[in-house]
Amino acid sequence: MPNSNAGWGRLTLGSPPNVPAGLRLADEPVGGVAGAALVPQPVVEIVDASGRRVTAGPGATLPVTLSVQPVAGGSGAPPAGLTCTGGTTVAAVAGVARFSGCVLPGAATGVTLVASATGTSPATTDPFDVAPAGVPVPGLSLASSASVITWATGVTLAVRLGVPSGGPSPAGRTIELQTSPDLVDWSTAAVLTADATGGAALVYRPPTNLWYRAVLAGGSDLGAAVSAPTRVVVRQLALLRPAWGTTTPVLGRGSTVTFTVTMRPSRPELPVPMAAFRVYALVAGRWVLAAQQTVRANASGIAVLDWRFSTPGRWYVQAAAVPTPLNANSVWSPPDRVLIT
Repeated sequence: MPNSNAGWGRLTLGSPPNVPAGLRLADEPVGGVAGAALVPQPVVEIVDASGRRVTAGPGATLPVTLSVQPVAGGSGAPPAGLTCTGGTTVAAVAGVARFSGCVLPGAATGVTLVASATGTSPATTDPFDVAPAGVPVPGLSLASSASVITWATGVTLAVRLGVPSGGPSPAGRTIELQTSPDLVDWSTAAVLTADATGGAALVYRPPTNLWYRAVLAGGSDLGAAVSAPTRVVVRQLALLRPAWGTTTPVLGRGSTVTFTVTMRPSRPELPVPMAAFRVYALVAGRWVLAAQQTVRANASGIAVLDWRFSTPGRWYVQAAAVPTPLNANSVWSPPDRVLIT
């Protein structure tokens, strides 16, 4: 019966979370050489109707099967005999199925891999080529200028493509610089072009902790390659105010001072930053931690501490951003000193 206060009709809750609905390729091959491992190896995620990874329950351990087929316009029949070291069917772990040592025995163009699992919609890779056996396979490395940086500063990512002696020139080869937060989902951050020495570099300003790798799709004269991943940790930035610096203000007992710390990065898609405040007192000639408080920041990334100094003496306050799942802690701010009389 209609009810104007409680409402009426059929309750719609939407799709249940954490129930398998489909598959997603978190990582997929971009090329290969006949008889050699595809580059990179496939990684498949089990996702729910909202596109979130299914990490728990029976659906998180579904067996995922990999098969091969050509696409319209590809050359010839699909190469028979796809093999993987751990088999072409792998049980997912926490919603992730990782395949290793996957090889196609013959050369072909326009090949796709299809991942399937019972009760879910399949996922298909983009088309890629498999070069004939004997095509030289290059070495590919990636180095970062720093392993830890502070937010808003840059890191230089240098790629080196090494072609075997007698092989084709590396000049003009297109190399993808890819990023991942978790070594599962990879996305393209930039496309670089190698010079005559096989080198390429990019100054990148990441907002969060990320893994990086370089990927070469290869071609008919040079095989595909992928570098080992390297990680760069991004520290948050924390700016404490009032920031008296070397000045030590003199305040009366019972005075309340409002300390604010502005933290970056602070964006809607990132975890809300938290600030840790430490209050020290000078006792018998040594600084003693009197209190520590953790304060949640507002939408602008600002956390506030109102501190009442009830005891005469020398004091100082410091602040730092605490770690989040995506960023490291900041360094402690310089101390704000105050003399209470």
